[in-house]
Amino acid sequence: LEKKDPDGEEHNAAQCPRLYLNGWPAFAQLPWLRGYVLPDGATTPAASMQGIEDLNSLLIRESEALRESLLEGLTARGSYQPPDKEEQTQKLENEDWDLTKIFMSPKGAITRLHYDNGGAHAWLSQV
Repeated sequence: LEKKDPDGEEHNAAQCPRLYLNGWPAFAQLPWLRGYVLPDGATTPAASMQGIEDLNSLLIRESEALRESLLEGLTARGSYQPPDKEEQTQKLENEDWDLTKIFMSPKGAITRLHYDNGGAHAWLSQV
């Protein structure tokens, strides 16, 4: 692509398509990458956004608490053992990373203007 169309000219798009990798959960699959995107002291993407309220993390935690309450209430007394706090914290932290994805493309790639499902939102940056 760099040899055939180094300037990413639009009129060359049919001969040199620019596809992009959409939504790779690299930080969930390769946890060692997390250190590259977090400021010192932060453990999750939500924790690193000072002054910005992240409702995704709050909703995930609330739905997990509701799930645990329902399981405890619907099973025979003493038969349900909720996960320990450390395991639960790790699970919630990993769910935060499942929502942090990489979109990668060559120069000149585009996507049409669109709305994401479920009112999803994103913080995007280009490198």
